[in-house]
This record gives sequence, structure tokens and C-alpha cells, in this order.
Amino acid sequence: MMQVSTCTAHISPARLIADDPGMNQRKIRETRLRRLQQLIDEFGSAAEVARRSETSAAYLSQLLTRVKTAKGAIRGMGDDVAAALERGCGKPPGWMDAEEGPQAEAAASNPAAQHILQLLAQITFQDFLEISADLERRAAKARPPREEK
Repeated sequence: MMQVSTCTAHISPARLIADDPGMNQRKIRETRLRRLQQLIDEFGSAAEVARRSETSAAYLSQLLTRVKTAKGAIRGMGDDVAAALERGCGKPPGWMDAEEGPQAEAAASNPAAQHILQLLAQITFQDFLEISADLERRAAKARPPREEK
């Protein structure tokens, strides 16, 4: 099994949910666009947000103006770009996907929740599956055997 500290891939809470076919992709896209606009408001321009996150200002503009891809779909923000925006602008992992409101603000100010989000951001989905399987094996070994009647 891979150690958590050696993983570098970003996986956002929204990505974990997005792997479920029932997740509303439009909601993720709209939340990320609102958060991008908040960053632009906070830092003064899309160019400054792009500079801080080492992302193209033109790409951010395309996201905001909902430019369509060659296939006709509205261009969406991927997990890697969301993570780069969070890192570059000093936001905690998962901030781009978090809904605004009292619960989101409470979670953002909770050090334990932030620590868990930082750990989750370091593992890949495959690592998550391996860790889950290992925990299940350990739990099965720890259970006392059932007595047959």
C-alpha cells in the first residue's frame, strides 16, 4: 500500500462525490465559478489570481464567460486547476468546492476539519480504495469469532 506522504495527486471533496453518477456536475461548476469570482474580487483582477496560481488569465476568463468547448459543452474547471487556485491564493483544500454559508465557514475555521481535508487532498482515489480495504481486513481480524449455537 502507498504511504499517504508520498502521494501528490489532488482529489477534492467534490471529486469524491463526482465519482458517484448521481452527483450534480452543474452544481460543482457553479460553486467553483462563484469561488473564482470571489478570488478575483479579493485580489483585484483575474490576472492577479492567475499569477498567484500559475494559471492562464485567458483560461480563467473563458471559465467566467462560459466559453463552450469544440464539442459544445461549457468549459469546466478541473480538480487540478481548483487545487492550484486554492494553493496560490492561500485557501484551504476544498475551498473551491465548499458552499458558502455558516456551515462552510464553521468547517473552514475548524483546525481538525482542515487537517483532515489536507490529508484527503494528498491521496488518490486508488489509494483511498487500498486504505479502505486494509481497514476492513484489520477490523475483520480484530472481531472475536462468532460462537455457533
